[in-house]
Amino acid sequence: MEERILDEEEGRTIRVRRTADGAIADVTDALAEEREQTEETEVVLDVPDGTDEYDEDLVGLTPEQLKKELERRERAAREAEEKRDELISEGEALMQENDFAGAETFFAQALVYDGGSELARRGLWRARTAEFTDAECFLDDETATEASQEEESVRAYLLERAGEELREARARREAEAAPLRATVTEKRDARRGAFRENRKYYLIRFCVAFAIALAAVIGAGVSAGFLTRTQDASPVVALCVSAGIALIALCVSLVFLRKLIVAGRLCRDNERLTATEEGARLYELEREIENLRLVLEGAHAEV
Repeated sequence: MEERILDEEEGRTIRVRRTADGAIADVTDALAEEREQTEETEVVLDVPDGTDEYDEDLVGLTPEQLKKELERRERAAREAEEKRDELISEGEALMQENDFAGAETFFAQALVYDGGSELARRGLWRARTAEFTDAECFLDDETATEASQEEESVRAYLLERAGEELREARARREAEAAPLRATVTEKRDARRGAFRENRKYYLIRFCVAFAIALAAVIGAGVSAGFLTRTQDASPVVALCVSAGIALIALCVSLVFLRKLIVAGRLCRDNERLTATEEGARLYELEREIENLRLVLEGAHAEV
């Protein structure tokens, strides 16, 4: 909202208040107000044109309380800036001594006081990369994500200092990963068929053994039902035979079940890239390539 004095003549002041889009919101005749309200106190706040900020903490404050709160905020902001500058200076001093780990700590602390300080953010990356002589930190997932989400000015600074090295590092990893992708895929496909046949082999045998055990249990149950109906010994013999077959078949089915579980695990592990040494190396290369892509192209770049 804008307040502008249009006319001042013989102690008469007319104020026009405008909204952000330029429309007139209110016209006040100060002299008329003084005649109507002899004890009214007017407080005018300077607010930049076009701002829509609304602070609930300032609502309901008296003029004196409002003044104290604004002064307190200004003082706190000034102290934070002084502390930020002090920490940045400490970091720069440690950079001169090649104490990059110590300097990183001071630059990080400076960002606590002013998260938008470009000087502190640049110092942080300088410390992490030992003045851009070591770009290994960008291979870390968390660091690469942080770099990709930096402000454009900071990202431009990073790419100016380390962009060429990062591109070369990505090219080297792409050259190593390309033949590995074909080799790992070919070997995995070859193993997949053998592992599936192995799983099928034990699945069939488990099902047969379990079916025999189930049939024997049913037979034993039927035989037990005839024990009280006849004096013949055949129900007893059938019961014993069925129970024996059920026990043996159950043990065999448990053996096949164990082998079936192992066969299933082999099938799952075969699909996991890190199951072999070559696959583990390819997984690491793919991760590093993606991290380098994030740093070079940014978090919002298309893959």
